[in-house]
Amino acid sequence: MSFRIRDIVKLYYKLGGNVGFKVELREGRDTLAKIFCDGKLILFTKVPHGKGALDGRLIYYIRNQFKLGEADFRDFVRCTLSAEDYKKILKTKGFLE
Repeated sequence: MSFRIRDIVKLYYKLGGNVGFKVELREGRDTLAKIFCDGKLILFTKVPHGKGALDGRLIYYIRNQFKLGEADFRDFVRCTLSAEDYKKILKTKGFLE
Protein backbone atom coordinates (compact mmCIF):
# COMPACT_ATOMS: atom_id res chain seq x y z
CA MET A 1 0.00 0.00 0.00
CA SER A 2 1.43 3.34 -1.04
CA PHE A 3 0.29 6.88 -0.33
CA ARG A 4 1.58 10.25 -1.42
CA ILE A 5 2.87 12.78 1.07
CA ARG A 6 0.14 15.24 0.16
CA ASP A 7 -2.53 12.63 0.96
CA ILE A 8 -1.38 12.65 4.58
CA VAL A 9 -1.18 16.45 4.73
CA LYS A 10 -4.78 16.58 3.41
CA LEU A 11 -5.81 14.47 6.41
CA TYR A 12 -4.50 17.17 8.73
CA TYR A 13 -6.67 19.79 7.03
CA LYS A 14 -9.64 17.41 6.86
CA LEU A 15 -9.54 16.94 10.62
CA GLY A 16 -8.84 20.58 11.36
CA GLY A 17 -12.04 21.66 9.64
CA ASN A 18 -14.26 19.55 11.88
CA VAL A 19 -15.91 20.40 15.18
CA GLY A 20 -14.02 19.00 18.13
CA PHE A 21 -10.71 18.66 16.29
CA LYS A 22 -7.84 21.14 16.37
CA VAL A 23 -4.71 20.77 14.28
CA GLU A 24 -1.42 22.56 14.92
CA LEU A 25 0.99 22.40 11.98
CA ARG A 26 4.63 23.41 12.06
CA GLU A 27 6.77 23.56 8.99
CA GLY A 28 10.46 22.95 9.31
CA ARG A 29 12.64 20.16 8.01
CA ASP A 30 9.43 18.08 8.00
CA THR A 31 5.75 18.92 8.38
CA LEU A 32 4.91 18.31 12.03
CA ALA A 33 1.32 17.97 13.20
CA LYS A 34 -0.31 17.82 16.60
CA ILE A 35 -3.95 16.83 16.47
CA PHE A 36 -6.26 17.45 19.39
CA CYS A 37 -9.77 16.13 19.86
CA ASP A 38 -11.97 17.74 22.48
CA GLY A 39 -8.87 19.38 23.95
CA LYS A 40 -6.90 16.13 24.30
CA LEU A 41 -3.75 15.47 22.28
CA ILE A 42 -4.47 12.32 20.30
CA LEU A 43 -1.54 12.24 17.92
CA PHE A 44 1.75 13.79 16.98
CA THR A 45 3.12 12.89 13.60
CA LYS A 46 5.42 14.17 10.89
CA VAL A 47 5.79 13.73 7.17
CA PRO A 48 8.68 14.83 4.98
CA HIS A 49 8.36 17.68 2.52
CA GLY A 50 7.97 16.82 -1.10
CA LYS A 51 5.53 15.26 -3.51
CA GLY A 52 6.71 11.69 -3.58
CA ALA A 53 5.24 8.47 -2.33
CA LEU A 54 5.26 7.20 1.22
CA ASP A 55 5.60 3.47 1.57
CA GLY A 56 7.14 0.78 3.68
CA ARG A 57 7.70 1.38 7.36
CA LEU A 58 7.03 5.14 7.28
CA ILE A 59 3.38 4.71 6.28
CA TYR A 60 3.07 1.98 8.92
CA TYR A 61 4.28 4.39 11.61
CA ILE A 62 1.97 7.19 10.43
CA ARG A 63 -1.00 4.79 10.38
CA ASN A 64 -0.24 3.71 13.94
CA GLN A 65 0.06 7.33 15.06
CA PHE A 66 -3.46 7.88 13.70
CA LYS A 67 -4.44 4.81 15.78
CA LEU A 68 -6.09 3.12 12.80
CA GLY A 69 -5.90 -0.29 11.21
CA GLU A 70 -4.84 -0.70 7.61
CA ALA A 71 -8.36 -0.78 6.12
CA ASP A 72 -9.62 2.17 8.21
CA PHE A 73 -6.55 4.24 7.36
CA ARG A 74 -6.98 3.54 3.64
CA ASP A 75 -10.64 4.60 3.91
CA PHE A 76 -9.64 7.72 5.85
CA VAL A 77 -7.14 8.76 3.19
CA ARG A 78 -9.72 8.09 0.44
CA CYS A 79 -12.26 10.22 2.38
CA THR A 80 -14.75 7.39 2.80
CA LEU A 81 -14.19 7.46 6.56
CA SER A 82 -15.44 10.75 8.01
CA ALA A 83 -13.98 12.69 10.92
CA GLU A 84 -17.01 11.67 13.00
CA ASP A 85 -16.34 8.01 12.20
CA TYR A 86 -12.70 8.54 13.19
CA LYS A 87 -13.83 10.05 16.48
CA LYS A 88 -16.07 7.01 17.10
CA ILE A 89 -13.11 4.67 16.44
CA LEU A 90 -10.97 6.61 18.92
CA LYS A 91 -13.74 6.33 21.53
CA THR A 92 -14.12 2.60 20.89
CA LYS A 93 -10.38 2.06 21.32
CA GLY A 94 -10.39 4.07 24.55
CA PHE A 95 -8.37 7.10 23.41
CA LEU A 96 -11.34 9.44 23.99
CA GLU A 97 -14.10 9.50 26.58
